[in-house]
Amino acid sequence: MFSQLIWGSDWPHTQHEHDISYEKTLHSFQQIVTDPEEQLMILGKNARKLFQF
Repeated sequence: MFSQLIWGSDWPHTQHEHDISYEKTLHSFQQIVTDPEEQLMILGKNARKLFQF
């Protein structure tokens, strides 16, 4: 399902640092994507494949 999704962020330059943190964002992501392998795909494996690293 997540074989073509990559993580993108403007962190730490969100201009909303008083409302959100890296930890809150990561926690929300982990609540949405619960499978550890899919998390690894989104957070790194897919980008490495896309950009041929």
